[in-house]
Amino acid sequence: MTQVDQLLMLAFGSASRRSELELYTKVQPDGWFVVEEDDRIAAVGGCIVYGSFCWIGLVGTHPEVRGRGHASRLSEHLVKWSYAKGCRTVALDASNLGRPIYERLGFQPVGSTVRLARTLISEPRKAAVGPVASTTRDQVLELDSEIFGGDRSSLLELLMRSDGRSRLVTRHAAGRLDGFLFVQDRLIGPGAAVSAEVARALIQDAKVDTAPERNLLLPSESAYLDVLLALGFVEQQRLTHMRHGDPKIGGRRHQLLAQTSFAAG
Repeated sequence: MTQVDQLLMLAFGSASRRSELELYTKVQPDGWFVVEEDDRIAAVGGCIVYGSFCWIGLVGTHPEVRGRGHASRLSEHLVKWSYAKGCRTVALDASNLGRPIYERLGFQPVGSTVRLARTLISEPRKAAVGPVASTTRDQVLELDSEIFGGDRSSLLELLMRSDGRSRLVTRHAAGRLDGFLFVQDRLIGPGAAVSAEVARALIQDAKVDTAPERNLLLPSESAYLDVLLALGFVEQQRLTHMRHGDPKIGGRRHQLLAQTSFAAG
C-alpha cells in the first residue's frame, strides 16, 4: 500500500491518498491492479462495481516510465475485467492527460465533472452530527440507490462508520429522507437531493467546517450547478466524464449533488 500511495503522489502531484486507497480496496478488494517493471510498481489503477455499471479511477503511472503504454494496458485490462463482472457500462472521469488513452480504448465523452471550491459568504447553520441511526442508514441506502442508479451500499456503509473521518448531514420531510450529504476530510460528498431547495439546505448545514481546501465534485448529470454557484462555490476544474459500452446509467442522476471522488463516482 505504501508503494502504491507513493506512486500516486508522484503521478498526480498530490498529497497522500492512503485513506482513499484503503477505503476503495475494502469496497472492491479484487478490483485493483498494478503493472510492474524491473521489479518495481510502474502503474496502478482500479475499478469499483456498482451493479450494472462500474467506475475506473486512480489510474496513475510513475513519471519516470510514462509513454511506455502502461496506463493503456492497465485501463484495457480494467475494461475487460468490468465486463467479466457483468457490467454494461464502464465510467470514469478523465484528465486532459488521460483522455486520449481512453478515447483509443473506445470511451466516449458524455459530459463534464466539475470540481468546485467554496468561499464562505454567510454564517453557516449548525447541523446535528452524531451516530447514524439504523433507520437513517436504511433510508440513505434506499434513496441513493434510486438516484445513483446502482448499488454502492458497501461504500456508503463504510463512510457512515468511518470513526469521525466523515460525517453525514440529512434532510427529512414528513418522516421521509429528501437528501443526504457526506463531509469527508478533503471533499464534500457523496450526496443527493430530491430538489434544489433540499440541495441548498444540505450545503448550508454542511458548512460547519470552513476548511478552504475542501472541494465538491459535481457529477456530469447534476442539475445543481446554479445552486452551488449561488452559495459561493467557484469552478476550479473540469474533467471529461467518459463511458464505454452502454452510455446510459439508470436512476435519477440529475438529483446527484456530489461525487465521492473522481476515482469512485
